[in-house]
Amino acid sequence: AAQYTLQGFRQQAASLLEQVDVLVTPTAATCYTIDQVQADPMALNARLGYYTNFMNLLDLAAVAVPTGFLPSGVGFGLTLFQRALSDKYLLSMAGALQHH
Repeated sequence: AAQYTLQGFRQQAASLLEQVDVLVTPTAATCYTIDQVQADPMALNARLGYYTNFMNLLDLAAVAVPTGFLPSGVGFGLTLFQRALSDKYLLSMAGALQHH
């Protein structure tokens, strides 16, 4: 039953993605310090995929792009995603974003 539900979500995502060039999410919900990760690595790792875990489940192509730095000096990035096998297109979009 879960596989049928997942397949339904994949079909819905494919239909929606036909209507856009690319979708963008933050790559990670936040950035952690080394001390924070060492104190609770499993919980923090689970939180890092908040915006991106669904991309694997829905068989989407994605590329993470470093885009700048937070005031704390920690790097920040965006993830561009689209239908499966759109890697070449996503890489060209990522390159344009990175050089803008």
